[in-house]
Amino acid sequence: MKPIFVCSFLFLLYFSGNSYAQHSMDNIVELLNNRELVTAQKLLNENITHDTEDMDSRLLLGSLTDYFGETEDAIKIWVAGLRNNEDDYPLYLNIGEIRLRQGLKGKNVKFKKGRVEMVQQADSIEDAQFKASMLHLASDAFEKAHVLHPYEDEPLVNLGKLHNYAKNYEKALAFWEKLANMYPSHEEYLVKAGNSALHLKNYDKAFRNFQQAIEINKGYAPVYDGLSDYWLALENIEEAETATQKGAFYNWLPPFCEMDYSKENYKTFEMINFGGEKLEEKEKTKAIRQLIHSKTTTSTKFLSAICFYHEVHGDLEESIFTELATRDNHSLFMLTEIARHSEYLCSIDHALTHLMKARPAGMLSLLIELIPKDQHETESIRIAEHLGNLGNEQAVLHLVELLNPDFKSSSEGKKDNIGERKSRQRAAIALANFNNGRVIRQLEKGLENPDINAYCAAALYKMTLEEHYLKVINPKEKDIQLSFFLKTIETKEAQKLARKLS
Repeated sequence: MKPIFVCSFLFLLYFSGNSYAQHSMDNIVELLNNRELVTAQKLLNENITHDTEDMDSRLLLGSLTDYFGETEDAIKIWVAGLRNNEDDYPLYLNIGEIRLRQGLKGKNVKFKKGRVEMVQQADSIEDAQFKASMLHLASDAFEKAHVLHPYEDEPLVNLGKLHNYAKNYEKALAFWEKLANMYPSHEEYLVKAGNSALHLKNYDKAFRNFQQAIEINKGYAPVYDGLSDYWLALENIEEAETATQKGAFYNWLPPFCEMDYSKENYKTFEMINFGGEKLEEKEKTKAIRQLIHSKTTTSTKFLSAICFYHEVHGDLEESIFTELATRDNHSLFMLTEIARHSEYLCSIDHALTHLMKARPAGMLSLLIELIPKDQHETESIRIAEHLGNLGNEQAVLHLVELLNPDFKSSSEGKKDNIGERKSRQRAAIALANFNNGRVIRQLEKGLENPDINAYCAAALYKMTLEEHYLKVINPKEKDIQLSFFLKTIETKEAQKLARKLS
């Protein structure tokens, strides 16, 4: 029996040593979402070690390695995956993008974890040689990607950008013209072709490209910058100035505020944007107040643009938002577009505050769409609060998803997701508006989660008034937001705890 046992053991040992289940990409993505980057990198490394053909793992591992600042190691990972077939396309594309970045930024700059770091100080000659070398490698990678997928635009766009930077304008023009022929409705390729033609002093070709771009989209600002350079080359100062004005006007105008350039509209734009000096502040304010008193569609668009860019503050800004909220459906639409597209959280917050009063159709969808924007460490646009106050039961699903009671921050990602953790805490408070069994169960799950347990406890107390929930909250940990929420609960216990937390 002994020989049989030994053979069986060796067989099992051999089998277990040669069988390997690839780590699930879904699990790896979940690790990345949870900021457990080192663990994700380890699993991806194991995947390509056991299966060199695992392209998804190889692509992601290279990107993650580059994110950690190990750029050359990332390149090696992608190069090792090249198989001389069409599957090489994304690898060449990634290699080209990294080499192009190095060619544009030079030897003294390093990218690590989303930040730019200054490294060794190469002299200008050494840096220029490095840039030229990287641009050559980038060009080679993009050319190979283009051969594999000749009708994809990304390699051609990068080649055009690369040769434009290197001042190889004839080559750049060839790529932009090819793209313009492939995508005849894309005005940006015509403008880039026009700019390359300008550098080559082929003025007729440049003008034709610019005119074609205007026919496609007269509000495309870069075309007027090109036209301004064209007219300056022909020494037509008046036309150049008009083109410059059009470019500035259309560049400022948000996409949802469609307006035609005119001398009158430009004068209003100029007053809003260049009336900010101390001596002209009164004139700027006067012009804005005239827009508030005007009830035209044009004034609505200008006022919306002012709010979109957070051009003014305080009482004047509040006056504009109040006016837009009470005009008509078109101005309410403008408020939704400000909330949807503005880069300024303050502007979004103001827009949502007034929209919550008006409650136009589609409010729930808008708030759900904006959930990812409410992840800032120090500012909030109060999405969870608005979802709670909306009172629509459909919001519960999204608030519970935002609460995510099962997810606990790892030590690796603790410092990186403060804003996300605060948004989850706000979700707990908002769920107190929906007093039902399902919500209570989700909040109770959160009691075991140190990221959100105090907030879940406060929400559960407000819903049930059961004092044992308050024991979860540590009164020694100062928390203004939690204190403010508890003050809204009119019981002695809640008020007492609120004072301690503040």
